[in-house]
Order: sequence, then C-alpha cells, then structure tokens
Amino acid sequence: MPFQGFYKPEGIALFRHTLTLILLGTLAGCANQNLAGYMPATPDRVEYLGVTLLPPPGNDWYVAEQRDLNEWRLVYKHTLPAGVHSDPAESGMNIMVVVDALPAEYHQQFATRGTVLDEFRKRLEAPGPDYLKTLSSKTTLITIDGNEAVCHTRTSEDLSNPAAHTLLDAEFIALPHPKDPTLGVMITITSRRFANDPPTPLAPLTDVFVQQMHFTPPVRDAIR
Repeated sequence: MPFQGFYKPEGIALFRHTLTLILLGTLAGCANQNLAGYMPATPDRVEYLGVTLLPPPGNDWYVAEQRDLNEWRLVYKHTLPAGVHSDPAESGMNIMVVVDALPAEYHQQFATRGTVLDEFRKRLEAPGPDYLKTLSSKTTLITIDGNEAVCHTRTSEDLSNPAAHTLLDAEFIALPHPKDPTLGVMITITSRRFANDPPTPLAPLTDVFVQQMHFTPPVRDAIR
C-alpha cells in the first residue's frame, strides 16, 4: 500500500547518515502526523527483503508501507483513546521498521558482524539534533531470531516548543541482516508525552514485537 504522509530524507538511504540524527528527527516529526496515507493494520504476517513480522499486539494500530529494490519502510502508528493522554493530539506511539542497503564501507571496512554492531552502537549513541535534549539513555545487546542487535533507549526533551514541554521516549534497534550483509535492519519505537505525564513503558512492546520477527534470504522481486 503506498503512503502519502510519511517523511523520507530525499534521495538518501537511512543508513548512509548518522542513525540517531535521522531517526530522532524523523520520529519527532512523525509524532504529530495525522493518519493520512495509513490503513488499519491487519493481523497478517508481512514480509519483504528477508524480514518477516507480525503487527504490534493490541488494537488501534494503523500501517503505511513503502517498498523499493533495496529498501523497505514499514510504519505502524497507534492511537490512544481520548483522556488517556494530556492532549489527544499528542497521544499514541510509532513503530518504524526499515530494511535498507548498507553503504559499501560497512561490508568492506567492518568485516565482521561484531564490528558492524560496534559501528551501529557508536552511531546510535551519538548526540541527537540540537532541539532534542537527552535526559537519559542506555545501550544494551538483545537477541532477535537468534541474532545479536544493538538496542539504544533514550528519553529526550523537545526544545523546539518550550511552552509545550514535551518529552520523546524512544528505543532504537539495529543489526546487520543475518542473511544478507549488504542490508541493515532498524526498528524504532517512540512515544511522545508531556513532562508531567508518566512515561509509556516501551520495553514490553519492544519485546513482543521483535521476538516475532524472523529473517530469511531476501527476495527483491516483490516491488510495489
């Protein structure tokens, strides 16, 4: 399904830039998007470029998708009932899955999976854009379908609108594709809230979502 309301850095693959800069900026913008271009998510498993997954658990998820020869972007957006959040316009969560071609230097300079993971860690831990002030962060290793991945958790204050005083909770997960070293896989889960609202626990959602992911040899003939 094509989508119309999704931000995409023009002509630049996600992994060709510092991951944190692009993803924090992208998802800070996504938090206020409406559902234009999104469709209600179905319970069916989806697959492209050797990544197969189920939608997030629960109701009220919407999905948008974009496919290319070496790129797959899948965005799930969750809406919360009125009254759950201080401002319904700010409520909800976003999950973005990106499978993208890694730049040549990743599979030339970084010869092993371990060194690629180290490079992902460095980029995920890099400072975000100036308008996002990091309040807390941590990085761990997790396992997805038997493969190690870097997981970086960060809470940031959005300084672009000081009067609103909003925070962005985010988890970024990155790993080289287990079946194709020329591809990288990135999962981001974010939730925006006001500073006086309790944080949304992302870890339980992350655990359920990533543990149902599986990897197969990529097939590039399903472009739409």
